[in-house]
Amino acid sequence: MRKSTMVVVAVVSHLLGYAALGLARAGAAEETVFFVIRHAEKMSETGDTPLSEAGKKRAKQLCDTLKNLRIDTIFHTDYLRTKQTAEPLATKLHITPNVYTESDQNWIDQLLSSQKGKRVLIVGHSDTAPQIAGRLAGKHVEEIGDEYDNLFIVVIADQQKSMLRLKYGASAD
Repeated sequence: MRKSTMVVVAVVSHLLGYAALGLARAGAAEETVFFVIRHAEKMSETGDTPLSEAGKKRAKQLCDTLKNLRIDTIFHTDYLRTKQTAEPLATKLHITPNVYTESDQNWIDQLLSSQKGKRVLIVGHSDTAPQIAGRLAGKHVEEIGDEYDNLFIVVIADQQKSMLRLKYGASAD
């Protein structure tokens, strides 16, 4: 396992192990944790393109990063690149991913209700991943542009929300 992946795993495990960023108190309601990412690097800019070799490597790094964090549910869009990004983790954890088509506030509200107390991975796109994380956290999130290594972690406990933005995987440079 790469050093950068081990650091992210250690940091996230530590934070989640200590009552979800300090939000949950003894006897508090169960926490809900969302991990939101953009799909990994794609082969080309045309249509429903698959992941490139770098993207396949990043998808494996995502699996290595999240495999021990008790992910319950995985969501991805109907695009091949989001499915391929989620696939290594879904396979490792024996989870059948759910496909979502809309990432509007209604879908976010449904997620918040249906996934309460769970740990959820959402794989989106450059224009949707920051919006989803922001809507879940109730905050504005800047666009991510061409970056593929953002990992947004949104923790919700007792109606309090916190968001952490980390990087995962090896640098694309």
